[in-house]
Amino acid sequence: MPILYYQKQTFTYETFLNMKKDTPFVKQVQKILKGWSSGQDVFSLFTSGSTDEPKEVLFSRKQLEISARQTFETFKLAQGDCLLCCLSPEHAAGFMMIIRSLIYDCDLILVEPCANPMQHIASNTNIDFAAFVPYQMQAILNAGTGQIKVLDRMKAIIIGGGIISDKLRFQLEKLSCPLYHTYGMTETLTHVAVRDLKNRDSSFHALKNVEFRMNENKCLVIKSPLYPNKEIITQDMVKLLSKNRFEWLGRFDQVINSGGIKIHINQLELQIQKMVQRYFPDVRIYISSLKDSVFGEIVVLLIEAEQQERKFKQLKESFKNELKSFEIPKKVFFIQNFEYTSLGKIDRIKSLKLLKENG
Repeated sequence: MPILYYQKQTFTYETFLNMKKDTPFVKQVQKILKGWSSGQDVFSLFTSGSTDEPKEVLFSRKQLEISARQTFETFKLAQGDCLLCCLSPEHAAGFMMIIRSLIYDCDLILVEPCANPMQHIASNTNIDFAAFVPYQMQAILNAGTGQIKVLDRMKAIIIGGGIISDKLRFQLEKLSCPLYHTYGMTETLTHVAVRDLKNRDSSFHALKNVEFRMNENKCLVIKSPLYPNKEIITQDMVKLLSKNRFEWLGRFDQVINSGGIKIHINQLELQIQKMVQRYFPDVRIYISSLKDSVFGEIVVLLIEAEQQERKFKQLKESFKNELKSFEIPKKVFFIQNFEYTSLGKIDRIKSLKLLKENG
């Protein structure tokens, strides 16, 4: 019988259901376990809400089974493996890790979402499969070798929910286990494509029976076995290499039109992140825009750090030397703490609203 581990205690799935601990995390896990064991046929998830208002998406039991099978086939997992769930079960990544464990009779380690979930796991623990967001992976690697040994024994680690920076990519070379960057969304029940971080290929490869095309806006359109009779139209701009392979370029809905020039936020963020790291190591940033009477919109940069005048002056010099004039942020704001979603993504809507409210 599969075992569930939570806060250094061991449970069966049945005893965990009866545990009296009134936290949102435990209650959500119990809701999923109860729904699945009772034969519930329709399950509800909400999108992350990092760039738009969260919306509800409904899935059938059969769709969950198809998604779980795709994951196990792709990463060569087996019935009875041990899975780690350290992401919110309210959203697809954490939710599906629990569902996979139920379908394939897997042991499941539950860690409430935090920056470094591995700090709560003993160094002699054997885990076969785990999913992290980039900021978690960064924190784990910064923590030292003890936690890395646990990672290196895994069959596969997937990292999703955000861009992998050059710095993180370099640090990942410390690991010897299979590592994958995933592409997916709530509507696809997590990943539909992966790229192997052990090679230099920057393209994402489709999972089995998934196909891609590009629409008139150069955005990705997905044909998935989850939806036999329809396609999923995304806002992700791509370079389509084949019906099974693409390179991600950025979000169609994250474009700044400044003086008639279209600036892709995601691409500019990658450039500016490298410069910011020189003077403000290990901080998070994001690019946004504000309305302007002359240019329509202007580029603004938000940095999660305290302002240091000397370093900021050096950063501005780097902007002048390395960016095109229209790419240089016209305003830079230092914010002590960004707003975050439960998945650890920067909540761009709330963070920018907070900035505007505070002038």
